[in-house]
Amino acid sequence: MLDVFRAEGLQHLSFRDASSRKPFRDSLGQIVAWFDQLRKLPHTQIAEANASRCMPAVPDLQSGGAQLSLEAPPGTASLLTWSKDHFAARLAERSCIIVYADGRYRMEKSSQRFLESMTTHAFEGTLSSAQITDLHKILDSPELANLRHNLDQTRPASEVEVTRLVIHERRQFSG
Repeated sequence: MLDVFRAEGLQHLSFRDASSRKPFRDSLGQIVAWFDQLRKLPHTQIAEANASRCMPAVPDLQSGGAQLSLEAPPGTASLLTWSKDHFAARLAERSCIIVYADGRYRMEKSSQRFLESMTTHAFEGTLSSAQITDLHKILDSPELANLRHNLDQTRPASEVEVTRLVIHERRQFSG
């Protein structure tokens, strides 16, 4: 699944499996290749206790009577979040990546078997300004922005895999 929040509205692409993505391989190729390169970059493993499930940083709302602002603190605004959930035969797996506007990123992989504890491996690193520029070019490309696809929901599934990419607009929200 690909959800892109764009100025003109939500772009939603859903694919049941690899064969349904096949006609879009060329259009999705750049973003898929970018994620493959990201996974190969040097990064540092962090403690499982510090795993965030790739959720964006949340401003502290406990400040005495401060008005709610959805603008992230400097350096914490995220460019995108990506996640892939896989459920099959008593096993749940989740991989996720969050990339912040300042180039920091976090990758996590969690798995849990039925009636067992979840295990998580978390890593973080930093992208160069050239890598961030490349990412912006891919995200803003008309080829990606103009894609349209609807999920075929007529077939039942015994195994489910959901991939989600959320690209955050580069603008400020306050309320």
